[in-house]
Amino acid sequence: MFNCSQTLAILEWNVTLQPSDAALLQAILFGCGSSSITLNSILNTSLSLGHELPTFLQFDGGLARLVAAGLISYETQRVRPTNEAIQIAEEIMCQQGSPELFLERLLEILLSRSLDREAGFYTLGELTPAEFDNAFA
Repeated sequence: MFNCSQTLAILEWNVTLQPSDAALLQAILFGCGSSSITLNSILNTSLSLGHELPTFLQFDGGLARLVAAGLISYETQRVRPTNEAIQIAEEIMCQQGSPELFLERLLEILLSRSLDREAGFYTLGELTPAEFDNAFA
């Protein structure tokens, strides 16, 4: 159930999230809701939403930035959105219903925040290009 009366908690981050991170988070949220999702399902959901397939660097770096931002957790080839990510999604859904408007608003929120390091330094360190390729299998 969406609670539109909640306000978004604004965190102070210092690494800029990328536009591709918003599309990745949207695929995670739309693909699994509050449960976990496989890497393969993230890619399939991304395609079903009309996004371009991310490159390995966008995918791996995006997952790492979203983990560092506290928006997802990653464990054993599965991703789960955090309560904060779910709250952000609920707020956006209360304001705008379509996937296109959802992505637009999510992008605004994510690009207004930053984390402690340069975005390029983030990597999961666990995901290899071969595992990324296997996610298409």
